[in-house]
Amino acid sequence: MNTIVKEDLKTASATVTRDLARSFHQRGLIYSDPSVFEAEKANIFRRAWLFVAREEELPNAGDYMALRIADEPVIIVRQADGSVSALANVCRHRGVEVATGQGNARHFTCPYHGWLYDIDGKLSVAPYMKRSEADMSDCRLPNLSVRLWRGFVFMSFAADPEDFDTFIAPFEAQFGFLKPENCRVGLRRTFDVNCNWKLAVENLMDIYHAGVVHASSFGRYYRGNKEDYEFNLLDNGGYSFFLEAAPFTKSATSSFGKFPWLTDHKDSLAYTAFLPPNMPFVGRSDSFRIWSVWPLDIGRTRLVSHTMFAAESLDDPEFETKVKPYEATLEQVVEEDREMIESLHRGIQSVNFEPGPFSHLESAIHHAIRGYLERMGVPTA
Repeated sequence: MNTIVKEDLKTASATVTRDLARSFHQRGLIYSDPSVFEAEKANIFRRAWLFVAREEELPNAGDYMALRIADEPVIIVRQADGSVSALANVCRHRGVEVATGQGNARHFTCPYHGWLYDIDGKLSVAPYMKRSEADMSDCRLPNLSVRLWRGFVFMSFAADPEDFDTFIAPFEAQFGFLKPENCRVGLRRTFDVNCNWKLAVENLMDIYHAGVVHASSFGRYYRGNKEDYEFNLLDNGGYSFFLEAAPFTKSATSSFGKFPWLTDHKDSLAYTAFLPPNMPFVGRSDSFRIWSVWPLDIGRTRLVSHTMFAAESLDDPEFETKVKPYEATLEQVVEEDREMIESLHRGIQSVNFEPGPFSHLESAIHHAIRGYLERMGVPTA
């Protein structure tokens, strides 16, 4: 990382101390400086395990989705043997992307010069290259690391990524009981917001604002004394938090009933969590929502939500009707948040902005920021 950027990060984060009660939020530089954003691409998004998809989104051989992750083009594709691969979406000739959007393909074709790749990434046809003396026998789209956890697909750009079992262990310990492998995506939505990606992540773990911003949606259904809220702080800036709350519908009633495997849990079971760097998570006894957060540029972020229901619920002939209250609430909540986090992005760039102190309700955010700074090579005091 550029030494100047590292020093700027240290200065902007000097008040984020180990002691929450004595800590203040970061300065706006962290969220608005282009040099910081470039360093995040290199130190976080090109090194970490990233949640990219659910397996059921790629049910058949050749099913694929083309993504751009921190400016890196990637193809996630189901192979003939049933495995899921991640390929660098850059032609080995001139670098043009060989796939766009999502769909099903028997091969990937470069639209520039017609080079043809099998779905496993191996080059099969290169027109008008017979005169070249280059050895192209092992030419292929680079393979990237992929691992699966209970139906979730993770990938990493790193040549030698962190051991995946170590990475996922805290989340497995906290949420394996939800049996995500028994669930399916019942509602998938994409939202673009005009703010820095970290502000979007922090907002999705922010309990403090729920009773204010979301007073007319889900915020009024949180139970318990917020003065007593305690977060479980996990490795690398992750966290989990369990509480009691109503389902994700404005009427506070469930369309599907509690997950069948949660018989020992209350109908009011609720939880929220974060698996760094891009996977906020929130749920109830009948459904849960996984987010993937993607920076489009320093001031624009894409949020992809996967709302999960028990697999058998999707076979209900009335599923499309029953899921509508969840969709309506999701849209309302996102629009409530959009106004706030876009204002937040503008506000942190003001010359008059001075970071304020943390509330105990922001301890998960405090912990996530410390984890972020450590990944950026800036340990906090």
